[in-house]
Amino acid sequence: MSLKGIDVSYCNGKVDWNVAKNNLNFAIIQLGYGSNSTSQDDAQFERNASECERLHIPWGAYLYSYAMSTSSARSELSHALRLLKGKHPTYPIFIDLEDTDNYKSKHGGIPSTQTNTNIAKIFCEGIVKAGYKAGYYCNRDWYYNHLYPTELKNYAFWYARPEVSAPDIKCDIWQNAFGERTGRWNGANISGKGCDTNIGYTTFGAVKEP
Repeated sequence: MSLKGIDVSYCNGKVDWNVAKNNLNFAIIQLGYGSNSTSQDDAQFERNASECERLHIPWGAYLYSYAMSTSSARSELSHALRLLKGKHPTYPIFIDLEDTDNYKSKHGGIPSTQTNTNIAKIFCEGIVKAGYKAGYYCNRDWYYNHLYPTELKNYAFWYARPEVSAPDIKCDIWQNAFGERTGRWNGANISGKGCDTNIGYTTFGAVKEP
């Protein structure tokens, strides 16, 4: 089974979820980024989560990680749990592990592979302890060079590998296109912009037919 999904953040503005619900099976919503500060909450998270729940769209969420130590990972976990309070996601809560803006590279360098893995474990363990499903997101480089995936085998894997015909690593969700850049998919009526698209291979106990 393959399922159609999108991931969205404040960058996508106000998603028309009434339109989106007819074009997808699930959504992954950005919680925010970094440590536990309200200034780092995603401005659209509350609305996006509420709309998905109102329309019975299976949803999960992700936090973009800036953690470079286990202590900062715990703050990021607190950030996610604060925003999730009272919410009912059926898909996992992911820690987004990358260095897109080179923050880590500019502040002492990307942490060791073991440190990155420990950061992911602290986040995922805390998410599961709170009663949610947990997972991690990364691209091919991070999977092979900055993480020990075998230590994360108990968690869902969301794989960023766009613009190829199929994922080359087994995953639960494959991010197959950066639609915000390409504008290829706009099944959510996002102010003329596209959004990232995904293919899901795991239902996580929640299936919605578009």
